[in-house]
Amino acid sequence: MTINSEEFRRFGIALRKGEFNNLNKNSYEYKQIWQEQLDYCLNGITIGGVKMSGRLYAYINFGTIELLKDNGKGKEVGSPKLRDVEWLVFGYIEEAIAKQKNLMWISGRRGGKSYIGSFLAAYAFTFNQNGKAIIGAFDTTKSDDCANKTYIHLSNMRNTEFYINLIKDNYRDELLGGIRVKDEEGRWVNTNLGRAVSNINFRTSHTAANGKSCDFFYFEEIGMFNNLIEAYNSSVPCWKDGTYSFGFALLAGTGGDMDKGSIDAQKMFDDPDTYDLLAFKDDESDRSTSYY
Repeated sequence: MTINSEEFRRFGIALRKGEFNNLNKNSYEYKQIWQEQLDYCLNGITIGGVKMSGRLYAYINFGTIELLKDNGKGKEVGSPKLRDVEWLVFGYIEEAIAKQKNLMWISGRRGGKSYIGSFLAAYAFTFNQNGKAIIGAFDTTKSDDCANKTYIHLSNMRNTEFYINLIKDNYRDELLGGIRVKDEEGRWVNTNLGRAVSNINFRTSHTAANGKSCDFFYFEEIGMFNNLIEAYNSSVPCWKDGTYSFGFALLAGTGGDMDKGSIDAQKMFDDPDTYDLLAFKDDESDRSTSYY
């Protein structure tokens, strides 16, 4: 039985059209709708016997990306498309998490890596208790761009029940979730909810993330990462305690840029087991590599 992939995106499309704007927020219907959406984002959804993970459901319904207009002239903001690559990558993410592994993903440009990586940071921030994420890169412009995408994902959840107020929105440094309350003297003060997305640059130090912990760690443009192995090894305690992984790391890069940085990304790609990465069998050489 063939399932129309648009069925999985139906809620997000309706939300952007404003179809829920007139619902009474105190009504039973409204509360049921958002309780159901929370369940889908946490536990996934099955349509026609096809199961979709919670992370992928959240991405295609509540993520925000730039899309080419239908006429091919210019771009517009909208919901992510559901392509084969989304099914594959999010499937491998769930497999890696289940196996207490991390995932390295090398692809060409326009594969959606930064939008997916930035949304996973937004997902950890939004759907995990005291959710924390770290975005790291060797090039500041790369981490800034990705952190800005995370800010956009979060900001565009404003018309949902998942929106969390930002008491600090400097994506070049840190995004902090919190609320404003009045103190005993009637002054408004910010209260930190423990949710954060940190933007880390590893150019000057491979230990830049030391002392932090997170549910999700995203290494951006690893082909341009001159100290990737040192940075990765030093950062492992951010998401792992001994042999137990309480978080997950995604390492992504563009294949055509691999020769512009160090050979670290290539070493890790060719030896996934050593670096606790999900391994894929190369049919031609019968060796294991990371995902590409």
